[in-house]
Amino acid sequence: MCMSVFTYCFDIYDTLHVLLVKMTTKSVENPHEEQQKTLLNRIVSNVVSIRDIDAVLYQTSFLNTIISIKKKLNDVLEDMNCRIMEINEYNRDIVVLSQFWANYSRNATFNLESMHKLRDPM
Repeated sequence: MCMSVFTYCFDIYDTLHVLLVKMTTKSVENPHEEQQKTLLNRIVSNVVSIRDIDAVLYQTSFLNTIISIKKKLNDVLEDMNCRIMEINEYNRDIVVLSQFWANYSRNATFNLESMHKLRDPM
């Protein structure tokens, strides 16, 4: 199974951190212990910075994906708005026609009532 760089660095960091803690808790018997501690501290800090870099790269790729999705969504919404405007233009004629018909019906009913020629519906 292939490990990501992040997982690998995290494992190294844990191992080095455990070694550093063990070295810190032991008594001073080794004359090179201070130098080893310093080297281990440097290695641990480098591994942490590598882990941080990997995390930043992951976040950057994630943000790029989000930006790409936003652009696509924006394009789709713009296209949808254009199509809705076209539909509204086509519907505008229907609305005008329905207003004409409503006015005609209301005027015809008024004129027939005023001439007393309006019949009851069948």
